[in-house]
Amino acid sequence: MYMNNDWIEFHETGYEEKRRNPRVLLTKERVFRLNRKAIELLGRPKAVAFRFDVGRGRIGIRVEEPGVPHAFPARLQDKRGYTTIIHGAQFCSRFGIKPESTIEFDGVRLDDDGTMILDLATARRR
Repeated sequence: MYMNNDWIEFHETGYEEKRRNPRVLLTKERVFRLNRKAIELLGRPKAVAFRFDVGRGRIGIRVEEPGVPHAFPARLQDKRGYTTIIHGAQFCSRFGIKPESTIEFDGVRLDDDGTMILDLATARRR
């Protein structure tokens, strides 16, 4: 018996490939989750400062000294060092960033002054 199939081929990046590239997620609880490559791109900081480009809808994360009042601690989630988390609820609330579910940022990179750019316009739901 012959069946007609309406296949849609899956072309998403596999897990191993994602581990090789900087990857940042923002959860519904407004926690930023950076993989090892993303935190290494920033230089493994102990704290960061957030920025927001209102016109372009982009979040910026920049290295900051831990004692500065506007600094947010960056801490390892697990002992293996695969994921670093930054609680960003206060920042997200200030700028009305309310993800309905976890989103993943594509093309994570640093600009010329060392700020990590996370574009909300191209972020995808996970």
